[in-house]
Amino acid sequence: MIYTYDFNAGGSLPLTEIKEHFDRDGVVAIANILPEDHLLNLRIEAELCLQSSGVMSDIGDLAALHRINTAAYSDDGGSQPVSTKLMMHLCHMRSAFRQHATAPRLAQVITHLFNGGGLLYTDLLFNKHTRGGEKTILHQDHAYYTDVTPYKMITCWYALDDIDENNGCLEYALGYQSALIPHREISGAHVLSLLPEDVPQPFTPAPVKAGTALFHHSLTVHGSGPNMSENRRRAIATVYMPVSAHRSENFSFPFRMPEL
Repeated sequence: MIYTYDFNAGGSLPLTEIKEHFDRDGVVAIANILPEDHLLNLRIEAELCLQSSGVMSDIGDLAALHRINTAAYSDDGGSQPVSTKLMMHLCHMRSAFRQHATAPRLAQVITHLFNGGGLLYTDLLFNKHTRGGEKTILHQDHAYYTDVTPYKMITCWYALDDIDENNGCLEYALGYQSALIPHREISGAHVLSLLPEDVPQPFTPAPVKAGTALFHHSLTVHGSGPNMSENRRRAIATVYMPVSAHRSENFSFPFRMPEL
């Protein structure tokens, strides 16, 4: 079972307890970690981005980028998305997503889990469509970030909708975050994958209410099922790296990474 703490029940974050469970299981959940108006405003901003063919930056230090098409994957497979499934780097282009990624309570958890400062790396906005949104294959996040060492990044996966096993909640291999497992290359939205036989242990589903944040280690194996319901399934995954992390010389990233 995944450790879950409800911020509304206690009013403060038991950081030592949270870190103990994170270090053991590779994931923790914190419900209602941010105010309700934050969630509602983020839903509006997310929907505006999902309905657009491109995103206009409103962050001053990225004015030179001006307009970036972030609709990385869409249903029709063409250049003009019918229904966007994934958008990236919004925290580096839109102030609403930057404010979310650097929200004090999120930063408090991240810096405690890192035992020190953290840097905002990037984010991903997921939109798993009703009645057919495909499953997310098993993977470790750090398979995509191997230029960053050590392999100790953290993802904060924030649910914009109620998400359960009917509309594609995440599933985790608890305690399986000790090393990067060789991934297979396949086509599709997630080009790197693991198979169930690569991780010989049961997976634990993580159903969450909207406004819940799942913090998981970049080596924690996870995936999610399809959305076979009539309900929306949107989430924002914000990725952080330790201030002390090393980036290889060929590391190419067009954005400034603010410190928490």
